Amino acid sequence: MPNEYISTISNIATENPNDFTKIQLWSSQYLVGKNVEDKKKQKENEDERGRNVKKVCGMDDSTNRQKLDALTSPVYFIDNLPIGSFLMTIEFQLQRPYISKGNNPFHLHENPILRDRAFQLPVITETTWKGAFKNAFSMINNDEENIKLLFGDTERRGRLHFFPTFFGRTTVEVINPHDRKTKKGTQPIYIDAAGVNNNRTSFESGKFCVLYCPFDQMGGSVKNIRISTLDIAHKVYEAAIKMMELGVSGKKSSGYGAMKESGLLIKIKTQIDLAESKEVKRERLEAIWPEHL
Repeated sequence: MPNEYISTISNIATENPNDFTKIQLWSSQYLVGKNVEDKKKQKENEDERGRNVKKVCGMDDSTNRQKLDALTSPVYFIDNLPIGSFLMTIEFQLQRPYISKGNNPFHLHENPILRDRAFQLPVITETTWKGAFKNAFSMINNDEENIKLLFGDTERRGRLHFFPTFFGRTTVEVINPHDRKTKKGTQPIYIDAAGVNNNRTSFESGKFCVLYCPFDQMGGSVKNIRISTLDIAHKVYEAAIKMMELGVSGKKSSGYGAMKESGLLIKIKTQIDLAESKEVKRERLEAIWPEHL
């Protein structure tokens, strides 16, 4: 106990040896004030620690996070890829928090979120995107040959390549399962969730990036490559929208990880230059990569 507390209690007891009410009242006031002060200092320490972590990770503002997103997208390398390659970037807005299973054994509860090892940011990994996208693609295009061509198998690589998406903030979701008989909560379950802005009034945005590279068509007919690329670009877009409707997250059956498209950009490598479009309609793609080019 602090010396100040012991000294004050001793003085009050000496002056009023039989007035226990006064001693009790002062003790209560002191302890309440001390508790508020301790919580304030703890909050200041946590805020300072958070700012230091962000500075170390280079994530002290949204601009730096956008720079990190740019590093994960191969925009500057499409020029060196084969004809018919394209990079599709779909911007999305989360409709519900994103949940995933992390592997941190030293966490406050049993359900930490998966974080990037280098930056310690919540992340949707490329393998998570690939699994969710393949599931959505199979629902729309149940063609085993196409699935094998795009996603690969044990013998060969697929033509599609995915990239991670990072989020900046995390919060804690509380799920309270109810007993079927008593209809009462049993024990709350705490789960880390990402993508929630301050005061839970809005959700973060992100980018889904997928690269298509027809490496096995190199040296073939440009006409055939063009037809194949435009057809696959349309199918990839449809599957991506379906994937976002289904959600990409743990507990997606409860609505977690639901997304809504907010923007699109596709860059296609033609035999002359890069062609860009903000639409994936067949006629629009044919316009930016005409047959006579």
